[in-house]
Amino acid sequence: MKRFIVFLMVCMLLLGVNQLALAEEKSVINILLLGTDDLGYEISGEEEMSRADAIYVLNLHPDTGAVKLLSVERDYLVTLPDGNGENKLATATYFGGPELCMSEVNELLNLKIDKYIQIDITRLIEAVDAIGGLEVEVFEEEVEEVNSFIDGILSYYGLKHVKAGMNLLNGPETWAFIGVRNNDIDNIESNTQRNNRQQRAVKAGLAKLAEISLDEALDVIDKVLPHVKTNITMGEIITLTQDVQANDAEKFIYKRSPITPFSRQRAGFHQVVVADNMEEEISAVHAFLFE
Repeated sequence: MKRFIVFLMVCMLLLGVNQLALAEEKSVINILLLGTDDLGYEISGEEEMSRADAIYVLNLHPDTGAVKLLSVERDYLVTLPDGNGENKLATATYFGGPELCMSEVNELLNLKIDKYIQIDITRLIEAVDAIGGLEVEVFEEEVEEVNSFIDGILSYYGLKHVKAGMNLLNGPETWAFIGVRNNDIDNIESNTQRNNRQQRAVKAGLAKLAEISLDEALDVIDKVLPHVKTNITMGEIITLTQDVQANDAEKFIYKRSPITPFSRQRAGFHQVVVADNMEEEISAVHAFLFE
């Protein structure tokens, strides 16, 4: 599975988001983070390549410096507009790009997100290499699967296997760590395990980006930004980068929605997720993000 998420751009662009347009209100800020294999979302005959495989809400509390990351299940059942009907949330980027996905997340979880960043795996790899790699913890039960993914990456040479414990991973190795999926278990549980690895990579990125200089961070942005789809302005990005050092990676908190009990259903050929009580789920999400 060649999937990913916005992790490095999350860290680079958003840690100082208290300086965005909403800064004067000192309010909690939420930004949608999307990871896909393909930057475009035009229908091109490869639906799988343009779906959002990673969907996150990056949440910042300007007063406390706390950073929260909410993983939103890509298999949530939603009803898409324009006759597209019931489908997985992940397909929203295929039919309407990050704007439609943002609208669907807002409707699903009763949020008012108006900023987004979407990135593909190749730019993530470049970003990780540009900052000298990420130091992440690999659990014993993950070693075999991650190494199998690494062995399958034929377009890169000299990749090393991971071991249990802390590992310094380059870009392609990070891709293997956050992208590998266990196909021998339930898809939803496999997504949960992968999301847990991704949040460890995010935390490692926060720590690394707090250590590098502003010039180094801007160099990474200069390489990655042309290939990122976002409605955050360049001026905001520069301000965000300047504020990276002001945030505390140790205050990073992670949760995954659905937080409350959920059920699995079928929508066409797909298995989808539905919260047993959506009002309770929305309350749990809001408690996490805003309290």
